[in-house]
Amino acid sequence: MHSINKIIKVTSEKGVIGLVKALQVHLAISMNRLLYRLYQFTPVKDILVFESEGDLTDNAYALFDYMRCNGNLKKYKVYWLVNDIESAKRYAERNGGFPNTEFVKKFPRKVDLKWSKCLATCRFFFYDHSNVMHNLDKRSNQTIVYLTHGFAGYKAGKKAQVDKTKPDYVTVTSNLSEKLYPCFEDFGSAKFIHCGMPRLDYLMCFDKNIEEKIEHRYKLSSYKKVLLWMPTFRESNHKEISEDYMKTETHLPIVYTREQLMHLSQYLVRMQTVLILKIHPLQLDLPVFCENYDNILFLKDEQLHQLNVQLYQFIKLTDALITDYSSISADYMLLDKPMIFTVDDYEEYKKSRGGFIPNNAIDYWAGSHVKSLKEFYDALERIITNFDDYKEERKRLMPQFYEDTRMISAKKLVDFFDL
Repeated sequence: MHSINKIIKVTSEKGVIGLVKALQVHLAISMNRLLYRLYQFTPVKDILVFESEGDLTDNAYALFDYMRCNGNLKKYKVYWLVNDIESAKRYAERNGGFPNTEFVKKFPRKVDLKWSKCLATCRFFFYDHSNVMHNLDKRSNQTIVYLTHGFAGYKAGKKAQVDKTKPDYVTVTSNLSEKLYPCFEDFGSAKFIHCGMPRLDYLMCFDKNIEEKIEHRYKLSSYKKVLLWMPTFRESNHKEISEDYMKTETHLPIVYTREQLMHLSQYLVRMQTVLILKIHPLQLDLPVFCENYDNILFLKDEQLHQLNVQLYQFIKLTDALITDYSSISADYMLLDKPMIFTVDDYEEYKKSRGGFIPNNAIDYWAGSHVKSLKEFYDALERIITNFDDYKEERKRLMPQFYEDTRMISAKKLVDFFDL
């Protein structure tokens, strides 16, 4: 009865042609799962599979990049699960090519032998966002590693999906992170590895070629200070992580209108400072962000992708961070630079998420907590004029976030799994 009702609903919404296409996709998914089970009768091979949100990014790419540069991939066949195969190929070509590497559609809507085969026969699957094997049965001699995509704490809201196959290992940076992660997701019997996150290695690495590309594109050296603003995205198609109360012109905290954004840009011009605003792609479609602001630049994922620059290679070149409830603040602490936290909607956000994890999350935010435009400008002025009021507070909190600040996470993973 449920299936019939679903067919009726799809037909009414998309018509007969839409129904046929939906049935074709459903059939393809079923066929891929069947092929996966058939390939399980073949041996597990020296195959590595990688996945990241935003193709070729985050912790999965940082680990892959380390292994590629240090010759660890020579004995493996590598598959990257991506959304855009052609874009991934161009990225690889700009990087001189990725030996022994193929790109496969992450969520194929057609029958895909490579997808089924690589997952059924891989020795390791490293992911930082989507466990595509969550509804598949894996073999005991296969290893799934969740590289995570940020410090475990702050925003509450536990994953509702029940996974058939959970990761075997989860990477964390400290005991605090290990303690908090189960509050978000049930990892079953997974073991926690205290090796950090590979993307953080970029914060400590000097790459002249990368820095020259960033300078050529953004001209950061022409400013007295470079500020990075990475606010939490407060709206989503996923009801459990959407904050419907934020309905201002900008959908930003503190700076609510075009006029306020324009005044901020003018202030930054006077202070010889640039603000790099990294907001969600859906926010960039708002009319207010279609205008030009002299000293406010919008950092887009596709810009970095076209430059073959990873986000954390860019972040290290900034002088201060503005954020709110994002775990980026935990990452940024490694740079030992000032931070500003916008908390004007703290109570609303807390209510919409059912609280913070841990409950006293705000005590871990080592920086100015601002609730108004005046407080925001006061905090900016302190940083631009070279005051760092929370340096000792960061130093006090650092051991709770990181057991090891050398940032050799990728090497630790390679050594741990003898890759």
